[in-house]
Amino acid sequence: MRASLVLVLVFALAGCGAAAAPPAATVREPGCRPAEDAASFGAGSVRVCPVGEDRRYALYEPRALGREPVPLIVALHGVGGPQATPAGTAQASRLGALADAESVAVAYADGNGTWSHADDAYFSALFDDVARHRAIDPRRVYVIGWSGGGFMVHRIACRLADRVAAVAVLQAPLRGDCRPSAPVSVLQIVGEADPVIPVAGGTLPDGTRAPKLTTAMARWRRLAACDRPTIRSDEGIFNQLADCDGGASVDLIALEGGGHVWYGPDQPAPDNKVDATQEAWRFFAAHPKARGQRTTSDVGGATER
Repeated sequence: MRASLVLVLVFALAGCGAAAAPPAATVREPGCRPAEDAASFGAGSVRVCPVGEDRRYALYEPRALGREPVPLIVALHGVGGPQATPAGTAQASRLGALADAESVAVAYADGNGTWSHADDAYFSALFDDVARHRAIDPRRVYVIGWSGGGFMVHRIACRLADRVAAVAVLQAPLRGDCRPSAPVSVLQIVGEADPVIPVAGGTLPDGTRAPKLTTAMARWRRLAACDRPTIRSDEGIFNQLADCDGGASVDLIALEGGGHVWYGPDQPAPDNKVDATQEAWRFFAAHPKARGQRTTSDVGGATER
């Protein structure tokens, strides 16, 4: 299979048979199928849809959705642990409840447990494939990711800025090459006591390095041509807000004492003081693509159900 620049995940397929017999053909499903663990995602419908030869994603749709174009949130799981799957991310994030309340479709990307710098093509194909199954508003496409998935979200914002309006990243700061082709809004959410991806930067458990958070945020503001940020702090929550070119924003929420989790009401204090999912949605709702900004594809109508 493929090798990640972050972690390597190997799936070995072995078989035996008579020497004269040809290898069995791989049977691939032609379209989406109901998810076996649908209850993990919420009260709506969830289907697992193939992308390419060996990739997939889970598409969650509230039952009340009509045929009109709706916003899309693409969610990326972490690397390792219980949140390294679409279902684990759905449970930790409670995005299904948000989708039901706000009439939003959610596509849970599947990196087979990890993410690679070679995944750009996968995400382009995912955006296109979702539009085959669900009418999506191309100016309201958003991406959110946690931990190792957060690093990949930054890459999407850098490499596929014309496909997304805004992104939200939990923990992981911007690193690597970044040359966004269009304005994109960025919300960074961190815990100041995160023991895995420390805000001071340094070497991570997988041997790679993360920059200092303040350095990474300043870099995003330069890339987005932002004004000087405004700062406010209240009851252990620090906010840094910057308005940027093209109607974009680069914002930061830092939680005093916050650890390495998806912050929300189900977490122990102080990680329950910020609801990262609700904060991300408020940010997304306020930052659609400005009219006149280019989007790669017109995904206003679905062609397949």
